[in-house]
Amino acid sequence: MSITRSTVMSWSPDSIGEYARQVRTAAEALFDSGKWLYGEFDRLAETWSGDAHAAAEDRVAHEWGRTRKIATMLEDLAEDIKSTDYTLGSACIALQELIGEIESQPITVSESWYVQPLTDNIDPSVVSAFQTRVNHLVGDLTHYDNTLAEQLTRFANEFNLFSRLRIGVDVGDATALGQALAVGVAEGTLTPELAELIGQQLAQLALTTAQLDALAAGDPVAVPADQLNYLRNLVEASGKDGILALSAYFDSLGTADGEASKAALANAVLTVSHENIGADITADGTVRSPGGFDRLPADLREMLTSERGDGLRLASGFDGLGDNLRDHVTDPSSGTPTRSEVREFAAFADLLNASEPTNAPGEQLGTHLLERAADFHALDENADAGVPRSKAFPDSSLYTPIADTFTDIATRNTDSSAAILTGTYSDGTDLANYDRDTTVATLLAFGNEPAQGLINWIPGDATSANPTVAQRAGEAAYGLAQTLSSNDSGIGGNNHNALLNLPGHNNQSIGQINPEMTQTIGETLTPYIPAIGQLEDHLTETFGFGSLTHGDAIRVFSVIDSDPEAAANFNGQVFAQIENLQYKQAAQALANPEEPQLRYAHTIGQLQTYVDHGYIVEGADRGADAQELHDAKTQAYQIASGIAATGAGAIPGIGFPAAATVIAVTGVLEQSVVGSVPGIETYEVPREDPLGSRQYYNTLLALEDLGALTPHPVLDRYMTEDGKLLPYEEALMADNPTQNPISGGSGIATDAGNYLLNHNFPIDRITQYVDKGRVEARKG
Repeated sequence: MSITRSTVMSWSPDSIGEYARQVRTAAEALFDSGKWLYGEFDRLAETWSGDAHAAAEDRVAHEWGRTRKIATMLEDLAEDIKSTDYTLGSACIALQELIGEIESQPITVSESWYVQPLTDNIDPSVVSAFQTRVNHLVGDLTHYDNTLAEQLTRFANEFNLFSRLRIGVDVGDATALGQALAVGVAEGTLTPELAELIGQQLAQLALTTAQLDALAAGDPVAVPADQLNYLRNLVEASGKDGILALSAYFDSLGTADGEASKAALANAVLTVSHENIGADITADGTVRSPGGFDRLPADLREMLTSERGDGLRLASGFDGLGDNLRDHVTDPSSGTPTRSEVREFAAFADLLNASEPTNAPGEQLGTHLLERAADFHALDENADAGVPRSKAFPDSSLYTPIADTFTDIATRNTDSSAAILTGTYSDGTDLANYDRDTTVATLLAFGNEPAQGLINWIPGDATSANPTVAQRAGEAAYGLAQTLSSNDSGIGGNNHNALLNLPGHNNQSIGQINPEMTQTIGETLTPYIPAIGQLEDHLTETFGFGSLTHGDAIRVFSVIDSDPEAAANFNGQVFAQIENLQYKQAAQALANPEEPQLRYAHTIGQLQTYVDHGYIVEGADRGADAQELHDAKTQAYQIASGIAATGAGAIPGIGFPAAATVIAVTGVLEQSVVGSVPGIETYEVPREDPLGSRQYYNTLLALEDLGALTPHPVLDRYMTEDGKLLPYEEALMADNPTQNPISGGSGIATDAGNYLLNHNFPIDRITQYVDKGRVEARKG
C-alpha cells in the first residue's frame, strides 16, 4: 500500500524508540518468567518422581528452550525497531518539515505527493525542485517502511513456528497436571509443590478487569485459545474431587497466597463454564469455541444436576403442617442427601465464594446453582419442621449457607436469573425437567437477601435501549408475575395460597416473614404496571411482558399487599401511573376527539379494580377488617401524591407535565378519593362519585397543561387569581358552603362534565371505558 501524505503527517516518529523499549522489556520479562518456572520444577522434583514426573520434566525442558528462543527473537526485534528510529524516523521528520517549508508559500502538496502552485506567479523551476526533493524522501520512507514490515513479518512467522502458546504455559501441561492432581487425590498423595504450582499458573491466567467488565455488560469476551484451553484442560482433568481437594489445600495454608490461589481456582471454574467466553468473536458477535456447562468435569456436572427422587415435588400429610398445607420435600422414598453429599456441596459453595465478585458463572451453571439453592432451602424448611420424621437431615446447618452462596454466585449472571424465571435459556431451549413455579416461589419465600438478586436487575433493564435486553427483562418479569399468581401449580399445588400462608410458618405470608423480598417484588414489577393493566407494548415503554388474566393480576397485587410497606409503595406507584394515563388519554382524545384511542381509559379502570381487590383478597386471607383495608389504601394514595409531585416515580413516563395535579394529600382529599370505610367493598363507581370527579378534574388539568383549556363561566370558581386551575383539594372546597368533599366532588363532576361536553371533548366515552375496565376486571 502506498504511503499517503495524511498518513505521514499523522505519524509520531518519537514513539518508535518507545516501542523498541517496550518490546525489549517484554523479552526480559518472558525470559525471567521461563527461568522461574524451570527453577520451580527443579524444586518440585525433590518430592515428585515417577513416569508422570519424567514426562513433565521433558516438557518443562522443551518449554524452557522455546521460551529462551522466543525471548531472543523479541530482543532481535527490539533492535530492528530501534534501528528504524534512525532511518524511518529521520526520513519521516525530514518529509514533514519539507511539506511545512513548501506550504509556507502559495504551493500545496496533494495526498499523493504532487506539488502544485496555488497562484500563477510561482516559478515552475521552484515547483520542480520541490517535487524532486519530495520524491526522494517519499522513496526513502517507503523503502524503510517496507524493510520494517519485512522484519515484522519474519518475526511473526518465526514466532508462530516456535510458540504454539502465547501465555508461557502449555495446554499439554494442563492436562498432565490435572491428571496428576486427580491421581494424587485418589491415592492420598497430593503434594504441596504440585498444588502450589497449579495455583501459581492459574493466577497468571485470570481474566482481566476489562474482560470481567465486558462480561458483566453482557458482551462476549475473546481469550487467547491456548490460555482458554489450558484452563479447560486443567479443570476437566482435575475432576470434581481434584478441584475440591485443591481448594481445601489452599484453605489449609491460611496465607494470602493460599487465598489468592483458591480465588484463581474458583475463577477458572467460572471462566470455563461461561458461554460468552471463547477463543474468538466473529464479525456478527458469535463466540467461537465457547465455554459452557459441558466444559466442567462430568462428576461435577452430575453433582449439580442429579435428581433426587422427584426433585422439588411437594408431598403432603406430614405431621405439624396442618390439613390444608403442603411442605417442600424430596421424594421420601429417595431420602435426603447424605452427609458426604452435603459436605461436597458445601465445599463447592465455599470455593465459588472465593471467586472474584465480578466473575460470573455461565448461564447454565448459574441456572443449576439456583435449582440446587431452591432444593436446599426446601430441605431446610423440612429439617426445621422434622418432615418426614422418619428421615434424618445430616449437617442441616449447612443447608442455608449452601443455598445462599449458590444464589449469590448464580445471580451475578442475569441470564441465569432470567432462565429460572422464564424456564427458557437465552438461546431459546427449555430447561430440562424444570418446575418453574415451585423453584421460584421457594427462592422468593425462603431465599433471604441473596435471592433478591434473582429479580432486582429487572427494573434497570426494563427500558433498555437494547431491545433484546428489554425483551428479556419483560419476559423475566412476566415469569415472576406468573409464579406469584399461580393457583394451580407450585408449592402445594397453589403458589398464591402458599405465599399468603407459608407452609410451616403458622399461616404467615411472604410479606410477614420476608418483607424485604416482598418490597423487591413490588419494585421489580413497577415498570410493568401498565402492562399488568393490559396496555399493549406499543403504548408502554417496556417489552416482553405477556398478558395476565384479571384474576392473575389481582393475585399478584394481593401477594405484594402482604407487606404493608410493599403494598403502600406499589399501589402508590399504580395511582401515580393512573394519573399519568389520564394525562395521556386526555392528550390523545384532544388530538382526535372523533375517534379517540380508549385503551388508556380501559387500563385505568382495570388498575383501579386491581388495587381494590388486591387489598380485599389479601385482607380476607388474614382476616383484616374494613378499617385496615381503608387505612392501607389511604397510605398508598399518600405515597402516590409524593411520587407525582416530585416526579420520582419508578414507572417509565412518570413525571409528566401535569404531575402537579397530584398534590399533598390531607384528610379532606383522603376522604374524597379513598372514600369512607364501608366504601372499601363498594365496587360500583357512579360518574358523580369522588373518584369520577377526580378523573374529570384531572382531564381539565391536562387540557390546561396542553394549552387547550379556554375560559368558561362554569370553571370560574375553580380558578386562581392568575387564571390557573386550583389544585384538586382546593377545588373540592371552592364555593362549597358545607365544606363537604362529597358534595364538592359532585359539583366538580357536574361542572367539569358540562364544560368537556360543551367543548366536544369525548369525556363520556372515556368514562364508559374506565367503567368497562372496572367491570371486566371484577369478573376476573
